[in-house]
Amino acid sequence: MLNLSDPNIRSYRPAQCHTLGYSGGTGLTTDLRRVIEKERIWERYGLSVKAIYFNSGSLMAQAMAGGSITAADSDLPAMLNLAVSGMSDMKTIAVTINRLEHIFVSRKNITKPEELKGKRLAVSRLGSASDFVTRMVLRTWKVDPEKEVTLLQAGNTPMRMTALAAGHVDAALIGPDNLHKVLATGCCRVLADLSELPLDYARFGVVIPTAMIKNQREAVLRMLMRYVEGI
Repeated sequence: MLNLSDPNIRSYRPAQCHTLGYSGGTGLTTDLRRVIEKERIWERYGLSVKAIYFNSGSLMAQAMAGGSITAADSDLPAMLNLAVSGMSDMKTIAVTINRLEHIFVSRKNITKPEELKGKRLAVSRLGSASDFVTRMVLRTWKVDPEKEVTLLQAGNTPMRMTALAAGHVDAALIGPDNLHKVLATGCCRVLADLSELPLDYARFGVVIPTAMIKNQREAVLRMLMRYVEGI
């Protein structure tokens, strides 16, 4: 068991370098990461961390599988898909957002979820969190994501917004921080606020290789304490 009350966690501070992957440029998890960096909380726990941005969760998952990053901060579905597939042995050590926070935005001619049938929907990449969440929400609306819509890989949120505005796709998930931008183009409407769905969903969190828990236990404890203090 990881004991976060261990006084040795902060009293001993060797220099430990880690690479932290993250995806998504806005939102609560990004705000938390910025607070931690601004307040130099990493350093207070003896950690030297380099944050690396990935424009999709599936790419970040591949980077962890290849050993390019030490930990992943955000996009739990893509990371856990990799673990379930057997491609990588990893564990979730923290959940920072336990609900869906995206807005399902559609072109103005689409007013009801069932009207998505036969339409083109944008996701960042197949296998990413946006892909996973889109499929899950479609199923709750009785729309078959495999047979009744076309899912297109369009890239990160700004690229999905551009595709929506240009009419290349009919709907996409958009983060709440970017909603006003896409609505300002006049192309689209809010089809659904997913945060209002009665679902507990591990959306964002921290994932590390299982071996790290065994071989770098103290570093894992320091990471967790950093999140607690940052919050």
